[in-house]
Amino acid sequence: MSLMLDPITTTFAIIAIALLIVIIFFMSYFNTLLLIANFAYPNAMLKATARLFLDKDRLRKLSESSREEFVEALRSAKYPISSGESDPDKIETAIDRHSFELMEETSASMPHKAKPFFEAWMRRYDIDALKKVLRTKRTGEKPDVSGLSLHSIDRKLLSEMAEARDLESAVILLQGTEYELGAEERSGYAVEAALDRNFFNGLVDSVSTVDSDIAQRVSQFVDMYADITNIKSALRAKQMGMKSEDALKSFVGPGSEIAEWKVKNMVDAADLERALAELSGTSYGDVVRGIMDMREIERALDRELFRRSLELETTYSLDMGPALSFVIGTEMESRNLKALNRAIETGLEWSDVEPLLVTEEDDE
Repeated sequence: MSLMLDPITTTFAIIAIALLIVIIFFMSYFNTLLLIANFAYPNAMLKATARLFLDKDRLRKLSESSREEFVEALRSAKYPISSGESDPDKIETAIDRHSFELMEETSASMPHKAKPFFEAWMRRYDIDALKKVLRTKRTGEKPDVSGLSLHSIDRKLLSEMAEARDLESAVILLQGTEYELGAEERSGYAVEAALDRNFFNGLVDSVSTVDSDIAQRVSQFVDMYADITNIKSALRAKQMGMKSEDALKSFVGPGSEIAEWKVKNMVDAADLERALAELSGTSYGDVVRGIMDMREIERALDRELFRRSLELETTYSLDMGPALSFVIGTEMESRNLKALNRAIETGLEWSDVEPLLVTEEDDE
């Protein structure tokens, strides 16, 4: 005996099945749609923020300007600097402050599950401030800590470090903080290397604490940043004639291509050419191929970092990509302006300063 359904029941059954299919289909994309929605506002904000000082023509004109014109250009771009300021150190502080405030605003606008990455990234301002203070212990200067941009570190602590009688006394004051250093980290190089590792450890930790949907994007970013940082450190150590066991203190951790053994081989190489040859077989080999000047090598690596960040922006344009590109773009803008600031101070020509800059045109 066959089961016969009346037309109304059949219609309702078909509708129910159709709705079930729609719900299943929608739920499979729900997380993606929610992720896109959460990034809609911050991405719109980032895209509205002009990259003024990554434009080569603008930078060329600035290099030919007077100190007063340079300051007014910064003021027009909302940099926190007084009209008529002529002290290059105060101008540099204003450049750093603007970068810091941009990143604070960006961090505040991000979805909750993206904040661990930005929290880790903001610590670089604390570490930069610590480095500036600790470096003065080797020169006998007493830095003005009032203008330094700080994320979480106590300014009073920084002042006490500035007043400390020597480097070791200053480092001891970090005990009990998140920047505490080991007993073996008392030399200037070891201190800075340890602080850099502290920063990268925070970035690595953020990969596991951000939303799982964006963890891969953050991991790609951290890997490429680690690779380029390790290459630079290895080449600088090579140029300084350091032993590999000392140079490896600055190894911040493996990226996607540059392992610790490769850094050791670069430092142990007979000369710069052979050190660069160690990058053969990696994607960075072509980036530095044929370049034998350290300044040009570092610029080529910075350009590659910027180019790859733009790739992340394009690939993940609806979620984390624009933010990852923005942090690198902001860093490069800051470096460009600092280079111009010093060039204007010393009277360098555009041909002298241009090799130090990273611009959007470099990516074309």
